[in-house]
Amino acid sequence: MNVRSRLILGGLFSLLGLILVATSALFIEKSILLEDRKIKTRHLVETVHGLIGHYQAQSKAGTLSEEDAQNAAKMAVKALRYEGKEYFWINDQTMPVPRMVMHSTVPALDGKILDAANFNSATSQQFGEDAPVLKTDGKKNIFVAFSEVATQAGGGFVTYNWPKPQAGGGTTTEVYAKLSYVKRVDGWGWVLGSGIYIDDVDAIFWQHAKQFSLLVLVVMLVIGVVIRWQVKSITEPLQALRNMVTSVENSSDFSRRIKDIGNDEVGQTAKAFNQLMSAQQLAIAEVNKAVEAIAAGRFDVTIEANLQGDLKTMKDAVNASALSVKSTMDALSEVMTALHNGDFGQRMSSQVNGELRHQVDQAMAAMQALLSDVTHVMNNVAAGDLSGRITAEGRGDLASLKGNINQSLDALSAAMRNINSNTRQVAAAANQTSQAISQISDGAQNQMHGISQLANAVKETAASVTDVSRNTEAASHSSRDSVAIVRNGKAKMATMVEVVNGIAANSEKINKITEVIESIANKTNLLSLNAAIEAARAGEHGKGFSVVAEEVGKLAASSAESTQEITVLVQQAVSEARRAVATVQEVSADMERIEAGATAADGMMQRISAALEEQSNAVHEINANVTTLNQIAQSNASASEEITATVIELSKIADNTRREVEQFRVS
Repeated sequence: MNVRSRLILGGLFSLLGLILVATSALFIEKSILLEDRKIKTRHLVETVHGLIGHYQAQSKAGTLSEEDAQNAAKMAVKALRYEGKEYFWINDQTMPVPRMVMHSTVPALDGKILDAANFNSATSQQFGEDAPVLKTDGKKNIFVAFSEVATQAGGGFVTYNWPKPQAGGGTTTEVYAKLSYVKRVDGWGWVLGSGIYIDDVDAIFWQHAKQFSLLVLVVMLVIGVVIRWQVKSITEPLQALRNMVTSVENSSDFSRRIKDIGNDEVGQTAKAFNQLMSAQQLAIAEVNKAVEAIAAGRFDVTIEANLQGDLKTMKDAVNASALSVKSTMDALSEVMTALHNGDFGQRMSSQVNGELRHQVDQAMAAMQALLSDVTHVMNNVAAGDLSGRITAEGRGDLASLKGNINQSLDALSAAMRNINSNTRQVAAAANQTSQAISQISDGAQNQMHGISQLANAVKETAASVTDVSRNTEAASHSSRDSVAIVRNGKAKMATMVEVVNGIAANSEKINKITEVIESIANKTNLLSLNAAIEAARAGEHGKGFSVVAEEVGKLAASSAESTQEITVLVQQAVSEARRAVATVQEVSADMERIEAGATAADGMMQRISAALEEQSNAVHEINANVTTLNQIAQSNASASEEITATVIELSKIADNTRREVEQFRVS
């Protein structure tokens, strides 16, 4: 981890510590606020509990009866308020659900069992002041929770969600967190309690959290600025020194220096680095001057600078090396001059010591022996003798030269032998080729005749395929016309089905109308009977009415018979209409099958037509290819005559080459 990262990490740990301290302080403050609320509520309830104890004492002393004492206690507690609107209540310890004894603000609850659904909102219970807080599922009855805490521990806390009273009356629809302290009233079986809203604890917590956040943010900004200044003042000089060292390492440029050096420890290090670079640059410049002089062929240049320590040792070594190189190069120059003049007998001076003199002399001797052998062999090659080879020993490039010359002579000898053999074979092959070409020419003539006959047959086939394609297309058109007729028939059949269904529906309506008429006739007949009975009762005065009633009865009977006959006819018409619908549907199904068959036939005709069209195209293409083959056959016939003449000339050239090669002597 670099210095920058360490400094930044230290700052981050400081910031994290500050945030941790601020967060811990906030939660401690929230705990203190909540504890204050709990103590305040407990003290209020204990005070009122003492008031109830006063009335219990009067009951025990006989001053008041128990009932009067309880009523007085309830009236006294009911009148108590604190913080303007907070109150007390009393419920009993009835199980499983308590009953309200007295409620200060909702008298309607007095005497009722507290099992309403809106009471199911208890979130925690604390059995005693110092007991742990037990969380609930948030759906427990609050008065059951009050009774459990008071019964088991004598007193304790319960938290729950409850609406707030509004200024104009009623309560809010939204519920808020509330804390209640309850205490058991021994002897009377009561549970006294009071509660205060604690949602303001969260509000105060978040308000202070915002304030702490702003404070922490300001402190973080100040710390960040300080850390940035520290990091910059420390890391930038170090980074400059590091970059300079890396730059010198990569570029080997010792002329570079660090600028803007301060007076701190980093600045002193930078000054020492600049001095080191100056000494290195001077030493390297002197060495470069001596080496450049040696490279330029001047071996009398030495290092004259005043160097100390390891640099002085390097100076002495370079000067000694320059003098040794000077004497060696003088002797080597004499040998090179002799080589330039073609004198391989020259050797290095005896004044040169070391392995170099021995190696140069050996190289000169090897080169002299090898070149003498090469000269002898090449003279024999010039005279036409390819059987000689270089036998002198050589190493490195000389051995490669020896091997290459010997391999070249071996390859040249083999080539001469192969050329001699190949020329003989070429001459024989030329004669055979001439005979074969004559046969090819005759075959080309026969091929031209056969291709002409094939072309005529292909043309006749193309005409037949075209005629069949036209007939198939006509059949396809006829099939599509049939499909159109069938589809038109289907549409008309569908219309007929709709008409018949309409007739059937109207018949059903007529049937219903006849049923109504028949019902009217029956009722009319019944009325005529009643009228006849009434006429009989009337005696002489009802004879005329009796005759009318009889005629109405006959008319009703006649109407009933007519409606029954109409009903029979309508039912027959409906039955016939349904048979007609079934028959039309069968015919429609047959038409659909005919349409499917005609459509399939049309598809087959179209595919056959497409296939015939492709076949016609293929036949035309074959005809074109046959024409091309005919042209190729004619070209082959012409080419065979030209090849015959060329082969005869090739035979003459091969015979001349054979006679030239036979003049060389090979091993």
